[in-house]
Amino acid sequence: MHAVAFESKEDAERFCWFMRTTAPEGSKEGVCTTRPMPPKTLEAMADERAYGVTVVGAGRIDLGPNRIDVELLRDIREIGGEQYLWEFARFTKDELEESRKPPPPTVSY
Repeated sequence: MHAVAFESKEDAERFCWFMRTTAPEGSKEGVCTTRPMPPKTLEAMADERAYGVTVVGAGRIDLGPNRIDVELLRDIREIGGEQYLWEFARFTKDELEESRKPPPPTVSY
């Protein structure tokens, strides 16, 4: 499962309306809400349910009525991929820096 969060309330509202209008009749899959949520709360909820989270910056994607749902979700997936690549690069950099540190001094008698 995955959660999508928006920095902009207007983008969140457009996304909710878009998803509601494109959902199959009687579908109960997914929940859309525009309730503001602090990042720590979202992080705790995602951790509790083992969800991934993609945060979409304000105005980052086109949420116009002419969009096809598959295109919109592809754009969101690409944004999420950028975040994972950034986290991987940061982890790799930290590991590389750790490996370059000199060993701790040893005491010999």
